[in-house]
Amino acid sequence: MSALFADRIHTAKQLNRTSGKILAEAREHAVTVVTEGEDAVVIQNRTDAARQAQAESWLKRLAPLMAYFFESDLRLPHELRWVKDLHPKNLETFRHDLPLEVMRATRRGDFDAFEDWLYDWQVASEVDANPVLRRHLKVHG
Repeated sequence: MSALFADRIHTAKQLNRTSGKILAEAREHAVTVVTEGEDAVVIQNRTDAARQAQAESWLKRLAPLMAYFFESDLRLPHELRWVKDLHPKNLETFRHDLPLEVMRATRRGDFDAFEDWLYDWQVASEVDANPVLRRHLKVHG
């Protein structure tokens, strides 16, 4: 059996006997509770669980984008199709910075800042796709 948090494992029997102690421990860091023949259960505080859920949601959304960049799948979901409108120079910068921004957001647990970063690129793609707007904003390239 593999545990998510190998150094914080308790049995279901221990949870029944010392639930207060284990729940207090879970406030500080996630703990794994194992029961023979059953899937392990992770107990963690709400903030960490929300951060992890947000990270997983973003990673699922970014997987098609990475597949697009590596040309293993050229279909992008509707909400990411704006990437195709980026000017080649902007696209190269975006491709270079994307993994760095994902790692930064994951480390900080701040996907709101990542969403703002992504939105800025979406705006850039709208400018890149519109020659009139590019001239009006005096964007060259």
